[in-house]
Amino acid sequence: MNNNPLASRIRPSELSEVVGQRHLLEKGKPLYNMIENGNLPNLIFYGPSGVGKTTVASIIAQKTQKTLRKLNGTSASTQDIKDIVAQIGTFAAPNGILLYLDEIQYFNKLSIIHI
Repeated sequence: MNNNPLASRIRPSELSEVVGQRHLLEKGKPLYNMIENGNLPNLIFYGPSGVGKTTVASIIAQKTQKTLRKLNGTSASTQDIKDIVAQIGTFAAPNGILLYLDEIQYFNKLSIIHI
């Protein structure tokens, strides 16, 4: 018996399985091309809960062979981000790190300036 939550078991693992955002995620479209080329700028995903932001970030990390690190703005500290940034360029992240900061609106704005 699989003990993973149903949402985890049915979560899309390919961009073609993601429902919606076809203008960005369909073959030949901007975000799809960036992911395929591995040439990713800083991105901000915005939208209500349940639309696939975390799922798409996970797919991007897998497709670009980057380590996905997730933090939540309600509980993360600037030290958490500094620790992740310190891993860049080390053997801990040979292909880079994709940082997914959920609920960033709750992160202290003054703290971000000093990162």
